[in-house]
Amino acid sequence: MYCLCGQKMRISETMYGRRARCVSCQLKIRLPRFEEVPRGATEIYLRDHPEFIREKPEAEEKETGSEKGAKKRRRRRISVPIDPSEPLRQLCSLDKKIKQELLKGNGSSRTELEQFGARLKEIRAALDDELHQRLMEAAIEMTATLEKLSELHLSARVGEIDYQDYREQANRLRWRREWLEKRQTNLRAWLAVRDPDLAGGYVELPLARMNAIVVRVPLAEEISEPPVLLGWMVEQLRAAFAERQQAEQSLGAISRMRQQGGVPEEEGKRSAKEQKAIRARATAAVRFWRDRLEQFKKDIDADQRVVEAQLDLARGRRQLGELGHDQFDALERELRRAKADLEKAHQTIERAASAPSDRDLPAMRGTFLKRLGVPSPPPRKRTGAVVAVLGLLLIAAITLAVVLGIRYGLPLLAGEQRGSIPSQTIQNQNVATEQGETGRSQPSPAQPQTEAPREPAAPPSAAGEGTVVAPPPPSEAASPEKVGETPVAPGEETSGTVPEGTAAGEAPAEEAVPADSKAIEVELRGVVITADKSPRFSLRIHTPDGGSLERVRELGGSVADGWIIREYNPDHQSITLFNGEDVLVVRRGEREPLPRATSGES
Repeated sequence: MYCLCGQKMRISETMYGRRARCVSCQLKIRLPRFEEVPRGATEIYLRDHPEFIREKPEAEEKETGSEKGAKKRRRRRISVPIDPSEPLRQLCSLDKKIKQELLKGNGSSRTELEQFGARLKEIRAALDDELHQRLMEAAIEMTATLEKLSELHLSARVGEIDYQDYREQANRLRWRREWLEKRQTNLRAWLAVRDPDLAGGYVELPLARMNAIVVRVPLAEEISEPPVLLGWMVEQLRAAFAERQQAEQSLGAISRMRQQGGVPEEEGKRSAKEQKAIRARATAAVRFWRDRLEQFKKDIDADQRVVEAQLDLARGRRQLGELGHDQFDALERELRRAKADLEKAHQTIERAASAPSDRDLPAMRGTFLKRLGVPSPPPRKRTGAVVAVLGLLLIAAITLAVVLGIRYGLPLLAGEQRGSIPSQTIQNQNVATEQGETGRSQPSPAQPQTEAPREPAAPPSAAGEGTVVAPPPPSEAASPEKVGETPVAPGEETSGTVPEGTAAGEAPAEEAVPADSKAIEVELRGVVITADKSPRFSLRIHTPDGGSLERVRELGGSVADGWIIREYNPDHQSITLFNGEDVLVVRRGEREPLPRATSGES
């Protein structure tokens, strides 16, 4: 797009339909939308499309001598960058070297030097196009940032957001604005500068090096956001003062050495010119940061108006009963403290903007600066911090208890909750079944042999206990109708004991035989369940000679005499043992003997 002043501006696809300004004459324009671009057009002239002009340019008046002098001083300020540019420094140095060689070169090398000069102009034109593009992008982003600041200020004054949120968002947007303003100042100066000293200092380079110069300006050069914007701006001004003072001291030393003849005249001139360029950049930086401090003083005035509006809104809500007495007092105290902090910041800015040297700048100390940069958290967040600490202590205590239980095999206290719970120890009782039998009660060796046998529990099933148990062979499976009943064979009456060998559809084969007093007994002491791990079972094996063994097994682990842990049912707090033929359910509390295989049974 070509402006009315002749400035060429490149438009990318992400800029369609946005508002912008001309990077040269600052004319307010509107970039065309995608559908408004004529088909096949690659260039748009504003003189042919006045609908893209947001503000009509005013007729130029005759300029007086003072106005011309002011414009000349403004151009001189623009031509001095704040920061050096390495690609521009190299191009300006090569341009100066070519001009010097042409002045003292002979006819044989003049043609080659002119070719280098033409190539250098092409590279400089490419760099200027890149600078123009970056300048337009920065101007568009600056316009969007200023609009967001205006909307944020209005939202805070009408009470849509509270003051703390307003300060946090405003600080972020103002930091972005200051960085964009500095970037635009450097870009405009880089477009105008031709002196290698102002660009960063003369550097000796071979002419063939010009093709290796990278002319692309990086997209992101900003540093991280400072915690306190006002303190950062004052420190930037302090650094600019120090750099200018150092340059002036160096100029004085060079002048004295030249008068005393301590350095050659040519070298003295060269050094003096470099120090003058450094002083010029430092002076431009001092001027820039003074202007930005004046702008920040206007921001402080806007913040004070927001505080007054927030106070008025709080008083109105208090009269309507929307705020309690304590809430209103806390809010009023916070806003009045913010107002006092803003007044201190206003005084600090006035002192810094009028300081003639770095020694006169105010010291950036005081708690009000921290409050200006980082809003204080609301009181309700303290309760959350306390709860978080207590939660961490509770988790540490539970973890320690689980580790001790695993290490020393201590049964941990667990609730009678259903289902598996991570890091929970469950103690189980057992119910045994004889090999080849279902529903047979086995008396414990610890009980007298004359005691009536216990009523058996039903073997585990998917419907009753929530765990899938592999059923025994059809010839051996005979589940009772309900838990607690003693199963009987067809045609037999219910009695205190159940005949051995009873199965579904069969008559009793022989009288019940008491359990072998020398059988190995198994006691389930506890279960440790942790997340993403298989449950571990603490077992005590009682041997016939009166001894005992402590074992820790997982699912599928061997217990004794060919019995393995087949399943675990957390609902009934039991494990199922299997030896390839028989099934034995072990519950919590009692020891259970392991039946021995009977010869002749399949």
